[in-house]
Amino acid sequence: MFGPDELIESAAAALREHEITFRLEQSVTGLDALEETRLHPILHRGLAAAGFGVLREQPYPDEWRARRGESSLPRDRLRCDLLLTPHPGQRLRDPLHIAKRFTAARREIEGTLFEPLGFTAASGAQEPEPAAAASDTASPEDCLWLEAKLVAQFCYSAGIPGPNRTYAPELLRHIPADLAKLAKDSMIAQAGVLLIHFTADEATADHDMVQLMHRCLDKELPVESPRKARFAIADRIGNNLCTLWLIGVRK
Repeated sequence: MFGPDELIESAAAALREHEITFRLEQSVTGLDALEETRLHPILHRGLAAAGFGVLREQPYPDEWRARRGESSLPRDRLRCDLLLTPHPGQRLRDPLHIAKRFTAARREIEGTLFEPLGFTAASGAQEPEPAAAASDTASPEDCLWLEAKLVAQFCYSAGIPGPNRTYAPELLRHIPADLAKLAKDSMIAQAGVLLIHFTADEATADHDMVQLMHRCLDKELPVESPRKARFAIADRIGNNLCTLWLIGVRK
């Protein structure tokens, strides 16, 4: 449903266009100076322009059950950076909201003549969606959940450019943690991490990705072989290359 090659090429094209803009403006900073959260809307616009249905900051569908149940507040829920839907314009069908409506409806008939007739399912069972609304929403299982992460070999620290002192932990600890989070959610069927990787050269990027994959396999994470797209960037602080890696999760 979601072509991985088209997906990663579309994301790379959006970032590459932004880098070209920096060059034309002769900016003293470039794409690798942007914070991770500032890259997310660029990816969102690029994927949407390529024809993908895409949403930002969507709550994980199943983690609320284990954490706080139906009393979960929206601000307390873990959220995924990017969500690709089967069709543009669709919203996410949130299981928590469905469960709350189901529970409210069940409580309305408690103690009435209708109580023996229905609502005997366990808490959290899904209430049927109206047919008219079904095409406007997508279930979590039909979507592609993507965590978009930035790791740079060289970066700015307190406004000063130089080697990233937390480069290894960001790559070898944080990325596996995101992959594990995606793999754990039972209502997510398609998922992956989209890694934006700035390095001095191709050899460094490829070598470090091998180390990352070994770390994932050591942790027995169900990862797929990564796909990549890359382009050159102007060397302003030591990075010459941007590589996008799409690491899928086998579900």
